[in-house]
Amino acid sequence: MRLKDLTKHEGSVEIQCHNIPDADTIASAFAVYKYLKNSNHDTRIIYSGEQKITKPNLRLMIDRLSIPIEYVEDMPNIDTLLLVDCQYGGTNVKRFSADNIYVIDHHIESRQPVLPNIISLINNQLGSCSTIIWNMLNEEQFNFAAHPDVSTALYYGLFTDTSSLTEVSHPLDRDMLDDLNLKSDKFIINELKHNNVTPSEMKIIGAAISTYLHNPDTRYTILRADECDPTILAIIGDMAMQMQDSGVCIVYNSSTSGLRVSVRSSLRDVNAGEFAEFIANGGGHVQKAGGFISADTVLESGLSASEYLEKRIQEYFDAYDVIDAKKYNLDLLQNKYKKKENTSWLYAVN
Repeated sequence: MRLKDLTKHEGSVEIQCHNIPDADTIASAFAVYKYLKNSNHDTRIIYSGEQKITKPNLRLMIDRLSIPIEYVEDMPNIDTLLLVDCQYGGTNVKRFSADNIYVIDHHIESRQPVLPNIISLINNQLGSCSTIIWNMLNEEQFNFAAHPDVSTALYYGLFTDTSSLTEVSHPLDRDMLDDLNLKSDKFIINELKHNNVTPSEMKIIGAAISTYLHNPDTRYTILRADECDPTILAIIGDMAMQMQDSGVCIVYNSSTSGLRVSVRSSLRDVNAGEFAEFIANGGGHVQKAGGFISADTVLESGLSASEYLEKRIQEYFDAYDVIDAKKYNLDLLQNKYKKKENTSWLYAVN
């Protein structure tokens, strides 16, 4: 898949961000938008979902870089749809029908049934979707020096998705940083860094941190927050992970529609993406993930929100045993003739 493939379609290309957009999805969409506009192709940036963009840093990003992103509820008759930083059919993106569907993402590939007309480029080894877009733009000889707005957006996309660049490890992420370091507007970047939380959100963070449930045996911590932007849940989770013996952190808030969940993990045997999928039909990366649990699911369980989460978390830990390869002595002769069972799996974590 290449970006120039999008230009072969005659109609407009609708570039869709995931619901409740973050900086990475906005940056990725904006960069593709500029490329298509430079190619004289009709395009626009859209998003949908439960709420419009309210985060101060994102509103500032949109304003400073003049990003034409639009909130939509219905999109009939789409010719070509490109999803960035999300996947078609995912729980974090509204599903629109389209004749041609493209996906560019850096999360673990969804287990949703793949439609025959979807063309995708997914690399979950990278720190951001912005990195994939930067690499694709280089393939098309895009002039980043002439577009400091695109350079700034992509730089900030990686910055936010890698915890202020502390989690950058892939060589391609580093290559993008080296390339855009002098091409992006550092004054705008610095301004965006210091506009992440509103005064009311600071109170939500403080209240959530002050009350928590911790299980020392399995090393998980649960925190409840008042209704807020999902990025605030992530901030709370990152802070709670600093607590001693907190290997897995689950932060949630509830609304009439259900529970929004953010997951953090530092344990070798707990993949945050798989954990989020198990407890909240979600997904993500090895250390960071998120998901959503419908209100009906919690109601049918007959439990409170916290009780339901505790139950699902315990079921997750009870579903497997951890075997330390350095200490476990496997008797190969004894197990030589054992019948293979389809329900048994062995995972090796380094």
